[in-house]
Amino acid sequence: MLTANPTLSWNDTNLERETKNAWTDRGCPTDCGRQDYKYPGDELTLADHVERYADDQNAWIQEYIPVMEKMIRNGYSEDNLVVSFNGVAS
Repeated sequence: MLTANPTLSWNDTNLERETKNAWTDRGCPTDCGRQDYKYPGDELTLADHVERYADDQNAWIQEYIPVMEKMIRNGYSEDNLVVSFNGVAS
């Protein structure tokens, strides 16, 4: 069994990632039930929404773009924002 070393960098060529184990054996062939939760006032379950968007990517993008634009216009001015990464690796 390969064990990942968390002290190695993400791009270290010596990093060996574990790709198959008891967790992936159980998790990959999903054994959970269909999600049946509905938000109040919604006619579709979460699973129904996932299937609808999988079947109709145009419907997904038509709803995604306005939400993304709304999220981008979050009301913060430039001087309220903090740069957390300057693009230079240390």
